[in-house]
Amino acid sequence: MSSKKKYQMIFYIAICIVFILIIVKIFNPTYPKITGFENADNHTTVSWKNFRSATKYELLEKIKGEWQEVAQTQENVYTIENVEKNVLHTYAVKAYKGDKQTGAVYEPGFENAYYDALGFDAAEITKDQVFLSWEKKDGIKKYEIYLKTDSDFKKIATTKEGEYTYNKVKKGKTYIFSLRGINDKGQAESDFDNKGMALTFLDTPVITEVTDDAQDVLISWDKVDGAQKYRVLYDDGNGYQTAGDTEETSYRFTQGVKDTTYKFTVRCVSSDSKALMSDYDKNGYEFKYTFEEKTEYHIKGAPVLNQDELKAGCETYACTMLLQYLGFDITEFQFADNYLITAPVTGVEGDRYGPDPNSAFSGDVYSGWGWCIYNPAMAKSMNNFFKDQKSDLKAVPLDGKSLDYLCNKYIVNDQPVMVWATTQMNEPIDSTSWTIDYVDENAKYKMGDTFTWQQNEHCLLLVGFDEDNYYFNDSCAGDVSVFPKDLSQKRYEQLGTQAIVVQ
Repeated sequence: MSSKKKYQMIFYIAICIVFILIIVKIFNPTYPKITGFENADNHTTVSWKNFRSATKYELLEKIKGEWQEVAQTQENVYTIENVEKNVLHTYAVKAYKGDKQTGAVYEPGFENAYYDALGFDAAEITKDQVFLSWEKKDGIKKYEIYLKTDSDFKKIATTKEGEYTYNKVKKGKTYIFSLRGINDKGQAESDFDNKGMALTFLDTPVITEVTDDAQDVLISWDKVDGAQKYRVLYDDGNGYQTAGDTEETSYRFTQGVKDTTYKFTVRCVSSDSKALMSDYDKNGYEFKYTFEEKTEYHIKGAPVLNQDELKAGCETYACTMLLQYLGFDITEFQFADNYLITAPVTGVEGDRYGPDPNSAFSGDVYSGWGWCIYNPAMAKSMNNFFKDQKSDLKAVPLDGKSLDYLCNKYIVNDQPVMVWATTQMNEPIDSTSWTIDYVDENAKYKMGDTFTWQQNEHCLLLVGFDEDNYYFNDSCAGDVSVFPKDLSQKRYEQLGTQAIVVQ
């Protein structure tokens, strides 16, 4: 045999050996191979191939980079109860013959995702089709789309993408879709939503009137049968943009710029605002915004109270002045004792605990051991009073509205507005801090967060304006205080642009 043929034979033998080793590794792995996951009813069933002559197995889960034992079993299947959902789990199996380990542990592990029932993030139904989209989840390989027919859901498609288009739509018919995640073997990796998302192609809303209303634009339209909510769109020359959603058949557009021509249109949306349920008039309703601002206005008859007894009660004084202006017979003491929501501040400097001021007044309003309450909690306190008085009035917290807006929207209509700024419009200074130990539905902090009160914080009643100044009924001064517009706006912004109006 020639040297050339000899080397060729050695090469072919080496190739065959490598091929055989690959085949052996594939069909006879050195570790127990997990073959499937079944997720249902808050548990995961893991199955794997029998490994050589193993007599028992140890199921492992990788937690923070380390393998930890889940269970030991003599079977090649195990069900894990109360599985944490919406996270990616990594499992492996260790095989034993007697008490001795046989084979290795597959170090990368086998991933399994188990999610709550998946939902659609957005949908649009037109006269021709339904477009569905959703957020793709880590570990989920494919998605099954279901359509409810009669009383049962039927699978209509499988996709690896995060969107799907259904092309068989009839106007007025309701279509109910649902979604489920699966792995490469078709096994479920999420629960199933038996309620689904219901979509009906509705009539296009027709705008009937658009008018100036104080500093806003009021848009009205006819009710659409079957509509649960509407989305108002506006075009200022840059294409249609969303103004907002409403369950009413009118909408107050507050972004108007003087001498700008707008086009407004409306379409139906689902109650959760995720699905577009109708077409919209692309020509829109054209309207030129020509609101004329007043340069000066003063509300007459709003009382001024002197903050001489409730040392920490500026918000209560401002509220009482407003309530008395509205004709209610109430004193600051009656409001503080019966309606002001309070929570204690305890401890010492560096180790204090107290409420989120968006949820309650912090401390004692009568003493120096009291701090503040912000507009959500103050409005809630005032609404408790209105309810007790069987009044239809409601205190509405406002955020992010400029003082100029408040004047041209409310003051010119003889509606005083409570605003948060500072005493004598002095600079606010970070002062007392505490750990949050009380919150409610209005909270903007979480339990355990740190809140820092700003010294000089003050609540006043806005009652007027001119070209240069704003006018406030000021309990600290016991009189009407006049401050420059720019300075007042700055302090107001430093305290979070908080206000309350009664409507």
